[in-house]
Amino acid sequence: MIYTSNVYINFLIMLRKLRDTIYSAGLLLGKIRYNNRSSKVLYYHDVHQDHTKAETLISTPMSLFSEHIRIIKDQGFEIVDRISE
Repeated sequence: MIYTSNVYINFLIMLRKLRDTIYSAGLLLGKIRYNNRSSKVLYYHDVHQDHTKAETLISTPMSLFSEHIRIIKDQGFEIVDRISE
């Protein structure tokens, strides 16, 4: 990690790193809690239209997202808007 001579900027860098660590830990806990053979949890950060510029580097094109949905359904999974267990 790169630190500067500015204490305030260093503090903001450390806060961002802490926030990212807490977020990742939350995702990991969700994975552990809901991990079983009959269901899966998938996270998509951002989806964009195929012929538009992505807002982020990790954005998924809509055609690829649609393909993922098709594969999930072909595998026999049901897509739900709420986790019931």
